Amino acid sequence: MAAADHVIGFDGKTYYNASTNASPSWTEITAVGDASLDLSFSEPDVSTRESIFELIGLGRGQATINLSYLHQTGTDAVFNDLLNACRLGSTPAPKQLALMDGNIATSGSKGLRAYCAMTGMPQSQEMDNGMRYEMSFRPARFVEASAVIIPDWFVVP
Repeated sequence: MAAADHVIGFDGKTYYNASTNASPSWTEITAVGDASLDLSFSEPDVSTRESIFELIGLGRGQATINLSYLHQTGTDAVFNDLLNACRLGSTPAPKQLALMDGNIATSGSKGLRAYCAMTGMPQSQEMDNGMRYEMSFRPARFVEASAVIIPDWFVVP
């Protein structure tokens, strides 16, 4: 049988870094149901009379990571760490997230890696489903060792 030429969403992995960018310690966020990444780019108009078409330049990017997080009973250390990415946590600071197409320790796995701030966390209490937090994260300014850590498309070497 031939190997699959695609990745199923179930096989994607979501992580947060529990250490530093220079020496990361990636923790998988296993209580995530659906996860999504919305990448978009601005479209600066660079049209001239040389073309009848509108022409655009390469614009700045925007990213939003959305996680459907299953509410856990008792102490949930991962949830508490994620709360630090907004002002609700005990030590508020952006959290480095990675939304990968596979295991972050596997060569060739790829995805967005960025320090993020939480921008929303509506709670869903549907009667017939598990209680969830619909978490949204956006890249945030983060400085480590006097260097700004820029979001990147990370490919595991």
